[in-house]
Amino acid sequence: GKSSIVFYGHEHYIGNKTVSNEGNPFALIQAGGELCDNDNWTQSTFHIGVLNTNTFAYFQSKLVWNAKQQQYEQTDKNTVMLPQKPSVERTIRILPDYKKKLLEDEKHSITDNFLDYFVFPRIQAEDVNGTISKEYTTEEDFVSAILSKKKVLINGGYNSGKTILLKSLFFRLSKDYAVLFCDIANIRGKKVDRILRNCFIDIYGENESDYLRFTQIPKEQRVIIIDDIDQIKSESFESLIEQLNDSFEYFILASKQILDLSLIDRMKVLLKANDSIFRFKIMPIFSDKRYELIQKLVNIKAEDKSTVDKTTKLLADAISSQRRFISLDPDFIIKYVEYYCNNLGDAN
Repeated sequence: GKSSIVFYGHEHYIGNKTVSNEGNPFALIQAGGELCDNDNWTQSTFHIGVLNTNTFAYFQSKLVWNAKQQQYEQTDKNTVMLPQKPSVERTIRILPDYKKKLLEDEKHSITDNFLDYFVFPRIQAEDVNGTISKEYTTEEDFVSAILSKKKVLINGGYNSGKTILLKSLFFRLSKDYAVLFCDIANIRGKKVDRILRNCFIDIYGENESDYLRFTQIPKEQRVIIIDDIDQIKSESFESLIEQLNDSFEYFILASKQILDLSLIDRMKVLLKANDSIFRFKIMPIFSDKRYELIQKLVNIKAEDKSTVDKTTKLLADAISSQRRFISLDPDFIIKYVEYYCNNLGDAN
């Protein structure tokens, strides 16, 4: 059922045939031929097969020894179009319940999927002295930077959208990598092996074979995301990172606070991250990102889609005019837009 061609080596079986089972596409049995008959090499045959891997056309021929002419001569030839039966690799899969939980915005109930209104923030790359080297405004560019640097630290203050960003990166990277997402609850007071297993069970389930499959994935295909590392004691954190470094090629570490330089330097040694630019900072949500967020929210809430642009501009102008007196973080903007749409409706 899983094979298109089977090579059969018994030297007394000289024929070819096709077989099928329970309605599956057939498999071609390709015999090896009878090289000799009880040490009588005058009775000798062998078969040749050539497969076109593009078209799956399989040319086969039979050659028989001509004792008089002292050579093998082709007697039969045939071409068969082999059925394609691609192997489906077993992979670990995110649990539906975990995916649903991760997609929920704990602070807001606008939709059951925060990606509906997620806006990638403006992110600045900094060296250890705080010097800005580059700014990222799209998730695609930032993911490329993460994969290039391999070990990165993301700093984002309260209500900066740090955790939402990490969740978005989790889903983005899970398309091509095996990713573990850890928060402080997964880590506190546990040994590394238990941390990894608990995180895996939360995300991918309790199947032992799936966990063994995960451990066999090459290190270069594994990513770990750890949120709120500033809440981990420094000595415990260093031990944790040092042990995890043997299992993961890519680290995404996030903190609400700017870590002291001594800890950052020690992290660089532990992670073998020699490049001085590995720290990223989530910037305030400026007018362009605010407008994008407001537009996505209004589009979700508006009953009359023709009013989306007008309502978006109205709210964007209102928030901008009060920017000196209010906190312009994503959380406030979402609440502001949600309140307006729920109580005042669309702009006329």
